[in-house]
Amino acid sequence: MEEFMITNFDELLCNAEQILSKRSLSPVTIDQYLAGMRQIFKIARALGHQSCSHEFLMHYLQTRENYYLFSCVGKARIQTLYRTVGLIVNTMAGDFSKCLNPFDFELYRTTATSNIDRLSVDGQQAIREFVAHLASRQVSESCIKSYKYRTALFLTLLQKSSPKELALVSPQEIIDALSKFCVREKNGFSKSLYGPKLFFKWLFDIGVLDKNLSVLFRVKAPRHYPEVKSFSSEEITKLLAALDKADYNESLLFTFISLIQSTGLRKTDAINLTVQQIDWAGRKISICQSKTGRAVQLPLTDSLAAVLSWFLLHKRPTLAQQYVFVDDFRPYAAKTATALNRQFAKLKHRVLGHRYYGYGFHAIRRSVGTRLHEKETLNYLITEILGHTSLQSVRPYIRTDLEHLRECCLPISLIGG
Repeated sequence: MEEFMITNFDELLCNAEQILSKRSLSPVTIDQYLAGMRQIFKIARALGHQSCSHEFLMHYLQTRENYYLFSCVGKARIQTLYRTVGLIVNTMAGDFSKCLNPFDFELYRTTATSNIDRLSVDGQQAIREFVAHLASRQVSESCIKSYKYRTALFLTLLQKSSPKELALVSPQEIIDALSKFCVREKNGFSKSLYGPKLFFKWLFDIGVLDKNLSVLFRVKAPRHYPEVKSFSSEEITKLLAALDKADYNESLLFTFISLIQSTGLRKTDAINLTVQQIDWAGRKISICQSKTGRAVQLPLTDSLAAVLSWFLLHKRPTLAQQYVFVDDFRPYAAKTATALNRQFAKLKHRVLGHRYYGYGFHAIRRSVGTRLHEKETLNYLITEILGHTSLQSVRPYIRTDLEHLRECCLPISLIGG
Protein backbone atom coordinates (compact mmCIF):
# COMPACT_ATOMS: atom_id res chain seq x y z
CA MET A 1 0.00 0.00 0.00
CA GLU A 2 1.55 3.33 -1.02
CA GLU A 3 1.99 6.10 1.55
CA PHE A 4 -0.80 8.61 1.75
CA MET A 5 0.28 12.22 1.38
CA ILE A 6 -2.55 14.05 3.15
CA THR A 7 -3.88 12.99 6.54
CA ASN A 8 -4.89 16.24 8.26
CA PHE A 9 -8.67 16.42 8.76
CA ASP A 10 -9.10 20.10 7.87
CA GLU A 11 -6.82 19.86 4.83
CA LEU A 12 -8.72 16.81 3.56
CA LEU A 13 -12.04 18.65 3.86
CA CYS A 14 -10.67 21.70 2.05
CA ASN A 15 -9.24 19.64 -0.81
CA ALA A 16 -12.36 17.50 -1.14
CA GLU A 17 -14.56 20.61 -1.32
CA GLN A 18 -12.42 22.02 -4.14
CA ILE A 19 -12.58 18.75 -6.06
CA LEU A 20 -16.35 18.39 -5.69
CA SER A 21 -16.99 22.00 -6.72
CA LYS A 22 -15.34 21.29 -10.09
CA ARG A 23 -17.72 18.41 -10.82
CA SER A 24 -21.25 18.68 -12.17
CA LEU A 25 -22.84 18.09 -8.77
CA SER A 26 -25.60 20.08 -7.14
CA PRO A 27 -24.69 22.17 -4.07
CA VAL A 28 -26.91 19.97 -1.93
CA THR A 29 -25.05 16.81 -3.06
CA ILE A 30 -21.71 18.45 -2.31
CA ASP A 31 -22.93 19.42 1.17
CA GLN A 32 -24.05 15.84 1.78
CA TYR A 33 -20.62 14.43 0.90
CA LEU A 34 -18.85 16.98 3.08
CA ALA A 35 -21.28 16.31 5.94
CA GLY A 36 -20.48 12.60 5.63
CA MET A 37 -16.75 13.35 5.78
CA ARG A 38 -17.20 15.56 8.85
CA GLN A 39 -19.13 12.79 10.59
CA ILE A 40 -16.34 10.28 9.89
CA PHE A 41 -13.68 12.73 11.13
CA LYS A 42 -15.76 13.46 14.24
CA ILE A 43 -15.77 9.75 15.08
CA ALA A 44 -12.03 9.53 14.41
CA ARG A 45 -11.32 12.40 16.82
CA ALA A 46 -13.60 10.86 19.44
CA LEU A 47 -11.56 7.65 19.20
CA GLY A 48 -8.33 9.59 19.77
CA HIS A 49 -7.03 9.73 16.20
CA GLN A 50 -5.02 12.86 15.44
CA SER A 51 -5.10 12.27 11.70
CA CYS A 52 -6.88 10.11 9.13
CA SER A 53 -5.44 6.66 8.50
CA HIS A 54 -6.14 3.82 6.12
CA GLU A 55 -6.67 1.37 8.98
CA PHE A 56 -9.30 3.56 10.62
CA LEU A 57 -11.18 4.10 7.33
CA MET A 58 -11.32 0.40 6.56
CA HIS A 59 -12.47 -0.41 10.10
CA TYR A 60 -15.13 2.31 9.89
CA LEU A 61 -16.26 1.09 6.45
CA GLN A 62 -16.62 -2.52 7.58
CA THR A 63 -18.42 -1.62 10.82
CA ARG A 64 -20.80 0.81 9.12
CA GLU A 65 -21.57 -1.57 6.27
CA ASN A 66 -22.35 -4.39 8.69
CA TYR A 67 -24.71 -2.07 10.55
CA TYR A 68 -26.45 -1.07 7.31
CA LEU A 69 -26.83 -4.70 6.24
CA PHE A 70 -28.22 -5.62 9.65
CA SER A 71 -30.65 -2.67 9.49
CA CYS A 72 -31.74 -3.64 5.94
CA VAL A 73 -31.19 -0.13 4.56
CA GLY A 74 -31.30 0.46 0.82
CA LYS A 75 -28.40 -0.07 -1.57
CA ALA A 76 -28.22 3.68 -2.21
CA ARG A 77 -27.19 4.33 1.41
CA ILE A 78 -24.42 1.72 1.21
CA GLN A 79 -23.23 3.14 -2.10
CA THR A 80 -23.09 6.63 -0.60
CA LEU A 81 -20.99 5.21 2.25
CA TYR A 82 -18.56 3.67 -0.23
CA ARG A 83 -18.40 6.85 -2.29
CA THR A 84 -17.71 9.01 0.76
CA VAL A 85 -14.91 6.74 1.96
CA GLY A 86 -13.62 6.58 -1.63
CA LEU A 87 -13.54 10.37 -1.72
CA ILE A 88 -11.46 10.47 1.47
CA VAL A 89 -9.08 7.73 0.31
CA ASN A 90 -8.39 9.35 -3.04
CA THR A 91 -8.04 12.79 -1.53
CA MET A 92 -5.48 11.37 0.90
CA ALA A 93 -3.61 9.71 -1.94
CA GLY A 94 -3.76 12.82 -4.12
CA ASP A 95 -5.59 10.89 -6.86
CA PHE A 96 -8.41 13.24 -7.84
CA SER A 97 -9.34 11.65 -11.17
CA LYS A 98 -11.70 9.06 -9.69
CA CYS A 99 -12.54 10.39 -6.25
CA LEU A 100 -16.20 9.35 -6.36
CA ASN A 101 -15.77 5.86 -7.83
CA PRO A 102 -15.49 3.44 -4.90
CA PHE A 103 -15.04 0.32 -7.02
CA ASP A 104 -11.66 1.28 -8.50
CA PHE A 105 -9.85 0.17 -5.35
CA GLU A 106 -8.94 -3.10 -3.79
CA LEU A 107 -9.39 -1.44 -0.39
CA TYR A 108 -13.01 -2.45 -0.08
CA ARG A 109 -14.66 -5.58 1.11
CA THR A 110 -17.00 -6.67 -1.68
CA THR A 111 -20.35 -8.36 -1.40
CA ALA A 112 -18.96 -11.23 -3.46
CA THR A 113 -16.39 -11.98 -0.77
CA SER A 114 -19.03 -12.01 1.95
CA ASN A 115 -21.17 -14.39 -0.13
CA ILE A 116 -18.23 -16.74 -0.64
CA ASP A 117 -17.57 -16.77 3.11
CA ARG A 118 -21.07 -18.14 3.66
CA LEU A 119 -20.48 -21.11 1.35
CA SER A 120 -19.36 -24.56 2.39
CA VAL A 121 -15.72 -25.58 1.95
CA ASP A 122 -16.74 -27.48 -1.17
CA GLY A 123 -18.41 -24.40 -2.64
CA GLN A 124 -15.53 -22.05 -1.79
CA GLN A 125 -13.01 -24.38 -3.43
CA ALA A 126 -15.20 -24.69 -6.53
CA ILE A 127 -15.47 -20.89 -6.83
CA ARG A 128 -11.67 -20.49 -6.60
CA GLU A 129 -11.07 -23.13 -9.29
CA PHE A 130 -13.81 -21.57 -11.47
CA VAL A 131 -12.14 -18.16 -11.23
CA ALA A 132 -8.79 -19.71 -12.16
CA HIS A 133 -10.47 -21.41 -15.14
CA LEU A 134 -11.91 -18.08 -16.34
CA ALA A 135 -8.53 -16.41 -15.97
CA SER A 136 -6.90 -19.15 -18.04
CA ARG A 137 -9.39 -18.42 -20.82
CA GLN A 138 -8.30 -14.75 -20.69
CA VAL A 139 -11.68 -13.48 -19.54
CA SER A 140 -11.48 -9.82 -18.54
CA GLU A 141 -11.02 -8.99 -14.87
CA SER A 142 -14.30 -7.08 -14.70
CA CYS A 143 -16.23 -10.05 -16.13
CA ILE A 144 -14.55 -12.42 -13.70
CA LYS A 145 -15.60 -10.22 -10.77
CA SER A 146 -19.17 -10.11 -12.04
CA TYR A 147 -19.35 -13.88 -12.65
CA LYS A 148 -17.78 -14.55 -9.26
CA TYR A 149 -20.31 -12.34 -7.48
CA ARG A 150 -23.38 -13.76 -9.25
CA THR A 151 -22.21 -17.35 -8.90
CA ALA A 152 -21.46 -16.93 -5.20
CA LEU A 153 -24.90 -15.38 -4.69
CA PHE A 154 -26.61 -18.23 -6.54
CA LEU A 155 -24.70 -20.90 -4.62
CA THR A 156 -25.60 -19.17 -1.35
CA LEU A 157 -29.30 -19.42 -2.24
CA LEU A 158 -28.84 -23.01 -3.41
CA GLN A 159 -27.04 -23.96 -0.22
CA LYS A 160 -29.86 -22.62 1.96
CA SER A 161 -32.39 -24.98 0.38
CA SER A 162 -30.00 -27.84 -0.36
CA PRO A 163 -26.96 -28.02 1.97
CA LYS A 164 -25.29 -30.88 0.12
CA GLU A 165 -22.27 -31.34 -2.14
CA LEU A 166 -22.45 -29.82 -5.61
CA ALA A 167 -22.16 -33.25 -7.22
CA LEU A 168 -25.43 -34.31 -5.55
CA VAL A 169 -27.53 -31.26 -6.53
CA SER A 170 -30.74 -32.14 -8.40
CA PRO A 171 -32.40 -30.20 -11.23
CA GLN A 172 -35.40 -29.41 -9.01
CA GLU A 173 -33.11 -27.78 -6.42
CA ILE A 174 -31.53 -25.67 -9.18
CA ILE A 175 -35.00 -24.54 -10.29
CA ASP A 176 -35.95 -23.63 -6.70
CA ALA A 177 -32.77 -21.58 -6.31
CA LEU A 178 -33.45 -19.92 -9.68
CA SER A 179 -36.84 -18.70 -8.45
CA LYS A 180 -35.19 -17.09 -5.43
CA PHE A 181 -32.43 -15.65 -7.60
CA CYS A 182 -35.03 -14.09 -9.88
CA VAL A 183 -36.56 -12.26 -6.92
CA ARG A 184 -33.15 -10.96 -5.82
CA GLU A 185 -31.97 -9.94 -9.29
CA LYS A 186 -35.02 -8.27 -10.82
CA ASN A 187 -33.01 -5.93 -13.06
CA GLY A 188 -30.93 -7.60 -15.75
CA PHE A 189 -32.04 -11.06 -14.68
CA SER A 190 -30.97 -12.82 -17.90
CA LYS A 191 -27.48 -11.29 -17.83
CA SER A 192 -27.09 -12.09 -14.13
CA LEU A 193 -27.59 -15.78 -14.90
CA TYR A 194 -24.62 -15.97 -17.27
CA GLY A 195 -22.07 -16.44 -14.47
CA PRO A 196 -23.90 -19.33 -12.73
CA LYS A 197 -24.65 -20.86 -16.15
CA LEU A 198 -20.93 -20.92 -17.05
CA PHE A 199 -20.15 -22.31 -13.61
CA PHE A 200 -22.44 -25.35 -13.95
CA LYS A 201 -21.31 -25.91 -17.55
CA TRP A 202 -17.72 -25.97 -16.27
CA LEU A 203 -18.67 -28.45 -13.51
CA PHE A 204 -20.15 -30.74 -16.18
CA ASP A 205 -17.08 -30.41 -18.42
CA ILE A 206 -14.66 -31.41 -15.65
CA GLY A 207 -16.82 -34.37 -14.59
CA VAL A 208 -18.13 -33.13 -11.24
CA LEU A 209 -21.71 -33.35 -12.52
CA ASP A 210 -23.06 -36.20 -14.60
CA LYS A 211 -25.77 -33.96 -16.10
CA ASN A 212 -25.38 -30.66 -17.85
CA LEU A 213 -27.47 -28.53 -15.48
CA SER A 214 -26.49 -25.34 -17.29
CA VAL A 215 -29.41 -25.89 -19.67
CA LEU A 216 -31.73 -24.98 -16.80
CA PHE A 217 -30.35 -21.43 -16.90
CA ARG A 218 -31.68 -20.83 -20.41
CA VAL A 219 -34.62 -18.90 -19.09
CA LYS A 220 -35.89 -15.48 -19.97
CA ALA A 221 -37.39 -13.30 -17.31
CA PRO A 222 -40.84 -11.89 -18.07
CA ARG A 223 -40.71 -8.35 -19.33
CA HIS A 224 -41.19 -5.95 -16.50
CA TYR A 225 -43.53 -3.04 -17.02
CA PRO A 226 -43.13 -0.80 -13.98
CA GLU A 227 -46.18 0.92 -12.60
CA VAL A 228 -46.38 4.58 -13.50
CA LYS A 229 -46.89 6.20 -10.12
CA SER A 230 -48.76 9.48 -9.95
CA PHE A 231 -51.24 11.20 -7.65
CA SER A 232 -54.65 12.42 -8.65
CA SER A 233 -55.68 16.02 -8.09
CA GLU A 234 -57.89 14.94 -5.18
CA GLU A 235 -55.03 13.07 -3.50
CA ILE A 236 -52.68 16.04 -3.74
CA THR A 237 -55.39 18.28 -2.30
CA LYS A 238 -55.82 15.85 0.63
CA LEU A 239 -52.07 15.86 1.29
CA LEU A 240 -51.91 19.66 1.33
CA ALA A 241 -54.98 19.97 3.54
CA ALA A 242 -53.55 17.58 6.15
CA LEU A 243 -50.46 19.71 6.81
CA ASP A 244 -50.29 21.92 9.92
CA LYS A 245 -49.17 25.29 8.59
CA ALA A 246 -48.30 26.54 12.07
CA ASP A 247 -45.38 24.08 12.17
CA TYR A 248 -42.27 25.15 10.26
CA ASN A 249 -41.41 21.78 8.73
CA GLU A 250 -44.99 21.11 7.65
CA SER A 251 -45.37 24.61 6.20
CA LEU A 252 -42.11 24.01 4.28
CA LEU A 253 -43.48 20.71 2.96
CA PHE A 254 -46.74 22.45 2.01
CA THR A 255 -44.79 25.02 -0.03
CA PHE A 256 -42.51 22.38 -1.53
CA ILE A 257 -45.41 20.21 -2.73
CA SER A 258 -47.23 23.28 -4.06
CA LEU A 259 -44.14 24.27 -6.04
CA ILE A 260 -43.75 20.85 -7.68
CA GLN A 261 -47.43 20.37 -8.50
CA SER A 262 -47.64 23.85 -10.03
CA THR A 263 -44.44 23.80 -12.10
CA GLY A 264 -43.55 20.13 -12.59
CA LEU A 265 -40.05 20.72 -11.18
CA ARG A 266 -37.86 17.76 -10.30
CA LYS A 267 -37.22 17.30 -6.61
CA THR A 268 -33.53 18.21 -6.91
CA ASP A 269 -34.30 21.43 -8.78
CA ALA A 270 -36.90 22.37 -6.17
CA ILE A 271 -34.42 21.75 -3.34
CA ASN A 272 -31.79 23.89 -5.10
CA LEU A 273 -34.22 26.76 -5.77
CA THR A 274 -32.85 30.08 -4.56
CA VAL A 275 -34.61 33.34 -3.78
CA GLN A 276 -32.74 35.04 -6.63
CA GLN A 277 -34.27 32.65 -9.17
CA ILE A 278 -37.80 33.92 -8.48
CA ASP A 279 -38.84 36.87 -10.65
CA TRP A 280 -41.79 38.34 -8.78
CA ALA A 281 -42.40 41.18 -11.24
CA GLY A 282 -42.18 38.96 -14.33
CA ARG A 283 -44.12 36.15 -12.63
CA LYS A 284 -41.64 33.43 -13.59
CA ILE A 285 -39.04 31.12 -12.09
CA SER A 286 -35.72 30.79 -13.95
CA ILE A 287 -33.56 27.77 -13.16
CA CYS A 288 -30.84 25.61 -14.66
CA GLN A 289 -31.98 21.99 -14.58
CA SER A 290 -29.58 19.78 -12.65
CA LYS A 291 -30.29 16.75 -14.85
CA THR A 292 -30.02 18.34 -18.29
CA GLY A 293 -27.92 21.43 -17.48
CA ARG A 294 -30.31 23.59 -19.53
CA ALA A 295 -31.89 26.87 -18.50
CA VAL A 296 -35.69 26.91 -18.34
CA GLN A 297 -38.36 29.40 -17.33
CA LEU A 298 -41.49 28.33 -15.50
CA PRO A 299 -44.63 30.34 -14.77
CA LEU A 300 -45.21 31.74 -11.32
CA THR A 301 -48.99 31.62 -10.93
CA ASP A 302 -50.78 33.94 -8.54
CA SER A 303 -51.65 31.11 -6.15
CA LEU A 304 -48.07 29.78 -6.13
CA ALA A 305 -46.69 33.31 -5.68
CA ALA A 306 -48.97 33.77 -2.68
CA VAL A 307 -47.75 30.53 -1.07
CA LEU A 308 -44.06 31.25 -1.74
CA SER A 309 -44.26 34.82 -0.46
CA TRP A 310 -46.14 33.66 2.67
CA PHE A 311 -43.47 31.05 3.39
CA LEU A 312 -40.54 33.40 2.73
CA LEU A 313 -41.95 36.29 4.74
CA HIS A 314 -43.54 34.50 7.69
CA LYS A 315 -41.96 31.05 8.05
CA ARG A 316 -38.46 30.92 6.62
CA PRO A 317 -35.71 32.03 9.05
CA THR A 318 -34.88 35.70 8.50
CA LEU A 319 -31.13 35.00 8.59
CA ALA A 320 -31.30 32.38 5.84
CA GLN A 321 -29.48 33.62 2.77
CA GLN A 322 -29.63 31.64 -0.47
CA TYR A 323 -31.97 28.68 -0.64
CA VAL A 324 -35.73 28.86 -0.35
CA PHE A 325 -36.10 25.58 1.56
CA VAL A 326 -33.70 25.54 4.51
CA ASP A 327 -33.36 24.04 7.97
CA ASP A 328 -34.81 26.05 10.83
CA PHE A 329 -31.52 25.97 12.72
CA ARG A 330 -28.07 27.36 12.06
CA PRO A 331 -26.30 27.42 9.66
CA TYR A 332 -29.64 27.30 7.75
CA ALA A 333 -28.38 24.84 5.15
CA ALA A 334 -30.59 23.67 2.30
CA LYS A 335 -33.01 20.92 3.23
CA THR A 336 -31.69 17.52 2.26
CA ALA A 337 -33.59 15.13 0.02
CA THR A 338 -33.44 12.50 2.77
CA ALA A 339 -35.21 14.73 5.29
CA LEU A 340 -37.91 15.75 2.80
CA ASN A 341 -38.46 12.16 1.65
CA ARG A 342 -38.88 10.97 5.22
CA GLN A 343 -41.32 13.74 6.05
CA PHE A 344 -43.34 13.19 2.89
CA ALA A 345 -43.49 9.43 3.49
CA LYS A 346 -44.97 10.00 6.95
CA LEU A 347 -47.54 12.42 5.56
CA LYS A 348 -48.45 10.09 2.71
CA HIS A 349 -48.97 7.08 4.95
CA ARG A 350 -50.95 9.12 7.45
CA VAL A 351 -53.32 10.58 4.88
CA LEU A 352 -53.45 8.01 2.06
CA GLY A 353 -52.37 4.79 3.73
CA HIS A 354 -49.63 2.27 2.98
CA ARG A 355 -51.00 1.40 -0.46
CA TYR A 356 -48.92 4.28 -1.83
CA TYR A 357 -45.56 2.76 -0.94
CA GLY A 358 -42.91 4.00 -3.38
CA TYR A 359 -44.83 7.14 -4.33
CA GLY A 360 -42.52 10.11 -3.88
CA PHE A 361 -42.25 13.68 -5.07
CA HIS A 362 -41.73 12.43 -8.62
CA ALA A 363 -45.28 11.07 -8.56
CA ILE A 364 -46.47 14.67 -8.05
CA ARG A 365 -44.36 15.74 -11.03
CA ARG A 366 -45.96 13.00 -13.15
CA SER A 367 -49.36 14.32 -12.12
CA VAL A 368 -48.52 17.57 -13.92
CA GLY A 369 -47.87 15.58 -17.11
CA THR A 370 -51.14 13.73 -16.62
CA ARG A 371 -53.13 16.93 -16.31
CA LEU A 372 -51.36 18.36 -19.35
CA HIS A 373 -52.39 15.28 -21.30
CA GLU A 374 -55.97 15.61 -20.08
CA LYS A 375 -55.93 19.18 -21.43
CA GLU A 376 -55.06 17.65 -24.83
CA THR A 377 -51.57 19.16 -24.88
CA LEU A 378 -49.40 17.71 -27.64
CA ASN A 379 -47.02 15.03 -26.40
CA TYR A 380 -43.84 16.75 -27.52
CA LEU A 381 -44.96 19.93 -25.75
CA ILE A 382 -45.46 17.96 -22.54
CA THR A 383 -41.92 16.58 -22.75
CA GLU A 384 -40.58 20.10 -23.26
CA ILE A 385 -42.53 21.52 -20.33
CA LEU A 386 -41.22 18.76 -18.07
CA GLY A 387 -37.67 19.27 -19.34
CA HIS A 388 -37.01 15.91 -20.99
CA THR A 389 -35.61 17.16 -24.32
CA SER A 390 -33.78 20.15 -25.83
CA LEU A 391 -35.47 23.50 -25.66
CA GLN A 392 -33.87 24.66 -28.93
CA SER A 393 -36.53 23.02 -31.12
CA VAL A 394 -39.45 24.39 -29.15
CA ARG A 395 -38.72 28.12 -29.01
CA PRO A 396 -41.89 29.05 -30.97
CA TYR A 397 -43.98 27.09 -28.49
CA ILE A 398 -42.54 28.36 -25.22
CA ARG A 399 -45.33 30.88 -24.79
CA THR A 400 -47.95 28.20 -25.52
CA ASP A 401 -46.31 25.83 -23.05
CA LEU A 402 -46.43 28.37 -20.27
CA GLU A 403 -50.07 29.10 -20.93
CA HIS A 404 -50.90 25.36 -20.89
CA LEU A 405 -49.04 24.99 -17.63
CA ARG A 406 -50.89 27.95 -16.12
CA GLU A 407 -54.19 26.28 -17.05
CA CYS A 408 -53.22 22.97 -15.50
CA CYS A 409 -51.92 24.20 -12.14
CA LEU A 410 -54.06 23.11 -9.23
CA PRO A 411 -55.60 25.96 -7.25
CA ILE A 412 -53.83 26.45 -3.92
CA SER A 413 -55.99 27.74 -1.15
CA LEU A 414 -54.31 30.72 0.46
CA ILE A 415 -53.09 30.09 3.95
CA GLY A 416 -55.46 31.66 6.33
CA GLY A 417 -57.11 31.34 9.57
